[in-house]
Amino acid sequence: MTCNPADAPVQDGARSVVTVIETRLQGKRAIHFCSHPVLSGANNDLWFPVDNDVALFPVTEHIMVMNNVAVNVVRAELISVKDDCSDWRIVYNQRGAGQQR
Repeated sequence: MTCNPADAPVQDGARSVVTVIETRLQGKRAIHFCSHPVLSGANNDLWFPVDNDVALFPVTEHIMVMNNVAVNVVRAELISVKDDCSDWRIVYNQRGAGQQR
């Protein structure tokens, strides 16, 4: 479960893309934002706990909006699955510098 430099956020106008890893840590579901300057954490090892019965889309949107990164999430695309680990491509409308929360 590692992010590689190719997973860095990509910007296309107001839309951006970030890779999210979904897995189980210590028996609990968790997600990690790869190579994101805010959501990856200071040491690139920040994981967000996720309830088992919640879909990935609203969870990522909530985290990204609450951390002033996105206006909203447009879609979540499954990239790959291996054992208990899934990689997702998250497409979102990024928050502009002057936009209010």
